Amino acid sequence: MIDLYKHENKNYENNGDVTLTPISCILKQVLNGENYIEMVHPFDKQGRWQYLLYDNVITVPTPTSKKQLYRIYNHVKNDESITVYARHIFFDLVDKVLLGIRPSLVNGQTCLDIILKDTDFKGRSNIATNNIILDLDGKNIINSICGNEQSFIKEYGGEILLDNFNITINNKIGTDNGIQALFGFNLESIEEDINIEEVHTRLIPEMGDGTRLTGNNPWVDSKYINKYSNIKETIVKFDDIKIKENQEDEEDFTTRKEAEAEMIRRCNVLLNNCVDLPVVNYKINIADLSNTNDYKKYKQLLKVNLGDIVTCKHRMLDIDVKARCISFVFDCLTEKYEEIELGQFVSNYLDMQNEINVDLRKKIELTEQKIKLEVSNVSKTLNSKIEMTEKSINSSVENKITEVNSTITQTANRINERVDNVKEGLSSEIELVDDKISAVVQKGDKSGSWELDTDAFKVAFSGSTSDKVQIDRHGIIAEDSNGGYTRMGSKGLLHVSSKSSTTGKPYHYLTFTKSNIDIKCEDEDYTDYPVDLPEEFWELDREDIAVSVSIQKVWKKGSYIPYWSGAYANVTRNCKEIIIQGMSTWKHYDDLGGETYPGHITVSVTAVA
Repeated sequence: MIDLYKHENKNYENNGDVTLTPISCILKQVLNGENYIEMVHPFDKQGRWQYLLYDNVITVPTPTSKKQLYRIYNHVKNDESITVYARHIFFDLVDKVLLGIRPSLVNGQTCLDIILKDTDFKGRSNIATNNIILDLDGKNIINSICGNEQSFIKEYGGEILLDNFNITINNKIGTDNGIQALFGFNLESIEEDINIEEVHTRLIPEMGDGTRLTGNNPWVDSKYINKYSNIKETIVKFDDIKIKENQEDEEDFTTRKEAEAEMIRRCNVLLNNCVDLPVVNYKINIADLSNTNDYKKYKQLLKVNLGDIVTCKHRMLDIDVKARCISFVFDCLTEKYEEIELGQFVSNYLDMQNEINVDLRKKIELTEQKIKLEVSNVSKTLNSKIEMTEKSINSSVENKITEVNSTITQTANRINERVDNVKEGLSSEIELVDDKISAVVQKGDKSGSWELDTDAFKVAFSGSTSDKVQIDRHGIIAEDSNGGYTRMGSKGLLHVSSKSSTTGKPYHYLTFTKSNIDIKCEDEDYTDYPVDLPEEFWELDREDIAVSVSIQKVWKKGSYIPYWSGAYANVTRNCKEIIIQGMSTWKHYDDLGGETYPGHITVSVTAVA
């Protein structure tokens, strides 16, 4: 039954608004291509034809479904009937534009979920590839899925199977149910196209430097080498296969024997991928064939669906070629095939060589929690990994020959980079966090490290006379293991012998001495005497300057004897002067308990900073 639904009626679970009575209804489907119906309807008395308007929906049976939805996009009238053309409901998505959509590093299923979000369609995919970044901003969904550039099919590959609002894109659709067909007969109902231009039955491999296999037969032969009139030879270049010139070459092969074995392996992979078989294409007119005695030979083809594999046995060439159902024409009224096309996606051996060049083995895993990418060479001596979660990115590279490996760990607030040379016992590490950067290099029990933050730059070396050196706002500090330190700054040197010491003062290498200073005492109190300091002292802190006074001479005054004399000095706050305070007093010999009289002394003063 073929129903029609008005465009405003989306209740497709129930019967349509009108049941149509077409004269013909033909469905054409092409793998990853066309999917449309062409229907001819008479101008019936009931007026059903009047509903065949643009945007209305027709439901028809197909080889895999009793009811598929097709939307009318064009119609043509003549004197007796109306012909309408309708595309699968999937193509409604041409009217939906994606804004700001850029699926990145996700597998096929997640990518389809992103593309089909906010639509009535559901996607399904078994494609595990998750190293693709698509920029779909501004594209409609049809172009996003199967366009020529930056589309799902272009980047991920895969084949499309449509079932109303369900879209499946798998690596391949269809199955191999063991269906076989014998070809090579002269039948008008079968159009046969066999192309042997790309066939190669003898592969002559070459390394990157032009070296070939040793011996008198430097080639690899196909099992079909005698099936053709001539041996079909070709040179196959493997530029990445080389023999080591020195031990430092990490990726080359150690011996010629190993390199030749790899070339032979790759040639066999090419042959297994059918470079020794012709490209075949058969268009089988089932309707015409059904009227011949040969129909029974091909009757089982009626069980074939789009994408299914058929083994085509060629009677003349005596070879079997796998072909797939790549298109069909289906009569929706009789529910029978009218035409089936069996063929292959053409791919020459050079394209195939890129696919099977597995000197590097790549493994990609995706879960909802993490993405993991791993690459190794054949001998598994070289390996690199990247693992991403919502919280961190971890990468590593390992060379098992040199025993050197490196790792990088990144989170939102921390980046750590490390290199280990196991054979030499060497390692280096750098760590960045939000408030500092640190690094360390180590060999055995020796190490050097540094740390930088907003206050200081610290450098440390094990086994040195200073365990740690620090540069901060105060200058350069060399610290020993006991906590003592020496600091050099703009104001000189300061040495502190231990953590508990409080006697340390900076040393500026400045000295000043003035002698023969005569201080006359006017009374019994101290007399102040200023001495100017050189300008070099003026910028220092007062506590950094040490002053000492020495009495050079005490003047004798007749029969008087000295009763008391002394002197001391201080630096002024501005460090421009030394104030000496001196006193000298005398008494009579015969009156020691009596009055004292002022005298004078000569002193010298020294300032050290």
